[in-house]
Amino acid sequence: MSNRIARLETIKSALQAAAPSKLVTRSFEDLRESDCDDLSAGVFSIISAGEDGFRSFPHRRVCEGRQEILIIGQKVLGETAAGEDIENAEFSMINDVE
Repeated sequence: MSNRIARLETIKSALQAAAPSKLVTRSFEDLRESDCDDLSAGVFSIISAGEDGFRSFPHRRVCEGRQEILIIGQKVLGETAAGEDIENAEFSMINDVE
């Protein structure tokens, strides 16, 4: 397993421990197109969004680079959810990540 994959798996495990009621995955799926029945608890998708600046030296590991990682939070609320409900759900998911 590469360091990049291990990093994503570590974040996934930590987030799952911090938010056990939510689905945590490394695959993104738009919830509007999902066939899952119960997504009201929320879903976190952890995505590698690219990397930059890695340098390779003879006889050394690649170093000095940067990997950009996105954590995308989604939650299904009822059709009657008010703006305040949506905002509260967003803040709750942010708190899980912090």
